Amino acid sequence: APEHAPVTLVRDGAPAAVIVADAKQPPLLRAALRDLQMHIEKITGARLAIAAAPAGGLAALVVAVSPGDKDLFPAPARPEGFAVKTGPERVTLAGADELGAAWAVYDFLERAVGVRWYWPDERNTNEWIGTYLPKSDTLTVAPAHWTDAPFFRKRSIYPSGGSRIGTADVGSLHRRLRAAQDSWPVQLIVHAPHGWSKFYQETRPEIFQLRGDGQRDFSMLCYGNPATLKTYLEQIAAQVAATGPVDRAAVILKDKAVTVSPADIPVACTCADCRALWNPAGGPYGTASKVLGTFVSRLATAVKARWPDLTVVFLPYKNYTYAPEGVTFPDNVEIQICGMPGLAMYKEPAVNAAEQANIDAWMRLTGRRIQNWHYSCWPEDRTRAAYLFPGVISAHYRANRDKTVGSFINGDHNHWPRQHVSLYVWLKTLWHPDFDAAAAVEGFVTRMYGPAAAPMRKLIAMQIKGWEESRWPDAAFAPKTIYEISYPRADVQRMEALLAKAFAAAKADSLVTRRLEYVAGPLRAFFQQSAEHADG
Repeated sequence: APEHAPVTLVRDGAPAAVIVADAKQPPLLRAALRDLQMHIEKITGARLAIAAAPAGGLAALVVAVSPGDKDLFPAPARPEGFAVKTGPERVTLAGADELGAAWAVYDFLERAVGVRWYWPDERNTNEWIGTYLPKSDTLTVAPAHWTDAPFFRKRSIYPSGGSRIGTADVGSLHRRLRAAQDSWPVQLIVHAPHGWSKFYQETRPEIFQLRGDGQRDFSMLCYGNPATLKTYLEQIAAQVAATGPVDRAAVILKDKAVTVSPADIPVACTCADCRALWNPAGGPYGTASKVLGTFVSRLATAVKARWPDLTVVFLPYKNYTYAPEGVTFPDNVEIQICGMPGLAMYKEPAVNAAEQANIDAWMRLTGRRIQNWHYSCWPEDRTRAAYLFPGVISAHYRANRDKTVGSFINGDHNHWPRQHVSLYVWLKTLWHPDFDAAAAVEGFVTRMYGPAAAPMRKLIAMQIKGWEESRWPDAAFAPKTIYEISYPRADVQRMEALLAKAFAAAKADSLVTRRLEYVAGPLRAFFQQSAEHADG
């Protein structure tokens, strides 16, 4: 840390500093600047002005993109990296790039100001219950200098908005937890192409899946027919040469990445080309692996010859998730693997071993680290159990720290009321796999529940332990394994009593009571399903 007096930004509820930033900013950084101003005001009551230059007599809280500043970045700055450095009457939040500058703001608010974002607050309200704000009328920053950058550059989560999440401001939460967008250069277009039937249904019906009744399924391509490869190459050539927008139904090219991502149904083509590559013993995740693997290999070989700067990105999913045998890839293929059971299921050693073997197999085929497509919605969609699995998350990313570039997290609707502890740890672990999940859970309980912390600490510990430490015969997911092994009736009744104690303890604290109400809905649904199971 540099040697100087602490920098006071707010003194006795009055501004003692000005936020200094360029007038024109990209949208993400502009939102971060508003957040910096708003959070300091919510904590201290003082609204710091945002200006293009320092103001006389006031300290400067500077936000800038300064990638080449060796005073701020003694070592070469990595993508999305940032530096925070204080000086006499000055605090600088600097990014190695525009993303890094935004992340510098949020890291500063966490480390220096003490803010935490645990679940989304409602849009258009001043009553935040998902954010921890340490109230104080004075804000002083001690001398400091630190730099950081994400360990994993792929960090994104769905859904971020729209009707699926109602009135919750999920998009702002994702931004504050540094998951608004990732900087990984190879980006997949899920289930692309979306609509080649629009162009080829009449002229090339053979490029579509042949059903068992002899009719064509125009929602799914036939990946075995040579004409499909020919069509792919024609479309790549057209999209590379395009000088304007391309029909969305045709798009398979995003920046320098060509997508192979079949429609959201299993591959089931009965044509002779596909059946020659079919693996009837492949199980639910492998019957069509060689069909798709062979197509990707042939496509990537042709792409490398004609467009050596392009990468083929492939999404193994459904019955082509497992890596195929007897297929080789050129070095321009990158894989984004769907973890089909859902990451929560990796608690089971057999499931985890199978998923890890698949990651390792795809890495051997490509010679590259993989991308993950992980599901928070599975197996959540099949039970109301309010399970939590922060330890499973930590273990997965620590084991794969040198094998993955990061993850896309696939939820469904607003999953934060039920899964907030797991999701918070997940996004923090995607910043760095050594994130201390246990310390984060303890910090969450202490900050958010105040007088109700003791019963909530025990309740959350039971949610975690019941899931993570239980083992099911044959790793079989079923109501019986959940409600007789992971969460037996007596344990659930104890959890129900702990929630009641938490409400009683928080009776005089309206903020804590509202926080308890936020998490109580999924818990009560869990308690009810437990009782229904016990009643047979």
